[in-house]
Amino acid sequence: MKNSELHLSTEPLPFLHYEECILHSEVNQHTKLTLKGLISEELIHEFMDAAEQNLNLHYKNDDIEFFWVGIIQEISIKRFAGGTKAEVIVLGKTIEADRSPYTRSIQGDSLSLKEIANHLHDAAFKNFYGQVANTSLYNNWLIQYEETNWQLMNRLASQNNIPLFIDDWDGQLELYAGFQNNNETYQLGPHDYVEMNTRQIKLSSFPLHNKDFLKQPSTTFHIVGEKLQIEGKPYTIVARTLHLHQFSSFQVDYVLVVENKWKSNQPQHPIEGRTFRGIVVNTKDPEHLGRVAVCLPWENENDVINRFLPWATPFATKEIGFHTLPELHEIVFVMFPTCEVEDVFVYLTERTMSNERLTNDMQYWRTADGTQIALSKHLLTLSIPHPETQETKRHIVLKENELEIHFDGRQIKLDSQKLLVNDDKHQIEMNEQGIHLTTDENTKIQIQPNHIVFKNEKQLIELSENGIVIKGTNLTIEANEIKADATELTATAKSGIKLSSQNTTIECSQIEMKSRNISMG
Repeated sequence: MKNSELHLSTEPLPFLHYEECILHSEVNQHTKLTLKGLISEELIHEFMDAAEQNLNLHYKNDDIEFFWVGIIQEISIKRFAGGTKAEVIVLGKTIEADRSPYTRSIQGDSLSLKEIANHLHDAAFKNFYGQVANTSLYNNWLIQYEETNWQLMNRLASQNNIPLFIDDWDGQLELYAGFQNNNETYQLGPHDYVEMNTRQIKLSSFPLHNKDFLKQPSTTFHIVGEKLQIEGKPYTIVARTLHLHQFSSFQVDYVLVVENKWKSNQPQHPIEGRTFRGIVVNTKDPEHLGRVAVCLPWENENDVINRFLPWATPFATKEIGFHTLPELHEIVFVMFPTCEVEDVFVYLTERTMSNERLTNDMQYWRTADGTQIALSKHLLTLSIPHPETQETKRHIVLKENELEIHFDGRQIKLDSQKLLVNDDKHQIEMNEQGIHLTTDENTKIQIQPNHIVFKNEKQLIELSENGIVIKGTNLTIEANEIKADATELTATAKSGIKLSSQNTTIECSQIEMKSRNISMG
């Protein structure tokens, strides 16, 4: 028995008990890693915060060592009576793969199922302990295994026909991949299975360390290059997956996902028209298709739908309509309109708000940060909380004949009669009569047709078509020259007019002074 180790960086993912590590690789895509394990209920929030962090994987046994790095793309949790299970999907690549001189490598651009089955058979009868790594080309597989027991391996590899068998036992389909020798059928793995629906069939096989399990075939699968035929019906291989399972040691199984072009005759699940509650576990929507990942308990804890489902929005298409998605961990309703398990969509969110009272004539659209749109008859309100204080002092109100904008104590009000802008100290009003600027009760500027007024507590200047009126206790004119182009200039004062200067010159052709008393000294 070989010594093997699998190390995961534990900082971003606080697992209490690690169960399974699955390494996927699909054509023209990066390598994808899926981790499954049990976590503590107290660590759920910390666990969910690990999204988009880096995760490193280090696998090593006596012959093989490789390092893998990726970024966490998707995190989901499932609560059952036995505890809380976590699942993580990481997207990344192998950054280093070392092979010892005691390993043998077989690589190619595209390995058929028959070739892969040969290698898995080689593994099954030599206590295989190895890994399948993806090269930098992503569609070029590298299979490594021990260079021992060559006679047995060559004999197994010489088998030209590696049939895959399906056995229908109590309505459950099971897949058996193996070879026939001396009228005996050798099963590839004790946990082989097949999943079938109208869109795809997943074939899975586990290598085993004995050949004592015998099954008679009921359906034969034939591989032609990258095409798969089941009873004459064509399928296309679309993905391959490598699994590393942690039992007493690591074992390898190879999964093929094939897409068929015909409708399955298998019994359908009795779900037509049924609605189920689910929990939103991911809102990243990686393909931007208006989808959310939902964890939907099915019939037992081992039968769970947990994938991205379309979100049905009333009266909305791709370009128009009212679009919204539920928040993370919200409870949603999932509808199956037909008997097909793949035909499913999310259409409602269960109300989980507080005891806040809502009136029947008001419709709300709210976001997690408190932004709200409220709709009612002849009224639309948009409210945005302050980013620091979270107070709702920023909102827009659209009424039947009026628009109001409020922003941190400032207000703009518009209706058919006037435009009003004000804050705590100042106000600007524009209407049919003119413009009014006011800072307090005694200070204002008023502009009207042919009439302008400047006023404060003690002074006033008024300009009109009748003239200029200046009122105040003191008038100061700072200028080198004052001219008045008029035939007659009159200066009138109740108590008198005083000219005070070191030098005063009056130049004119005639001076007329009318006074009871004239004093010059």
